[in-house]
Amino acid sequence: MKKGELVNGIVYMLAGLLALCLALVTETRMEGLFWGLTGAALSVGAGIVARYLYWSTPKRREKYREKLENEQIEREDERNVMLRDRAGRYAYALGLVVNGLSLLVLCILSAVGILTNVRGIVLMLAAYLLFQVLSFILILSRLQKAD
Repeated sequence: MKKGELVNGIVYMLAGLLALCLALVTETRMEGLFWGLTGAALSVGAGIVARYLYWSTPKRREKYREKLENEQIEREDERNVMLRDRAGRYAYALGLVVNGLSLLVLCILSAVGILTNVRGIVLMLAAYLLFQVLSFILILSRLQKAD
């Protein structure tokens, strides 16, 4: 494995330790966030370091090379590429529908008086919906120019 992965794992663990220190020192509403970041960063960092140590032993190097070759073959397989593209399109379309329906439901609940003070949430969802559509158009036009 590359040494960069080990460095990433150590950086994650250091970030987790920093979040742990902040969680222990602060007594604000942010304390819960720091505890969550501590668990996430430390566990991800420990997993990366453990995986690096596992695969970098001399007796597993050849097996790791085979694993990388198989992953590359699967990643570049035309069928898998097509399926990933299709899954991305479906996820994008579903995200647009869910976002639009969320906007509609929040606006209705606000108009009926069930929810109050939803203006910020509605504006944020509307901005995100606009961002999705505009980024799709921009990315598609750039990809079409590249071909």
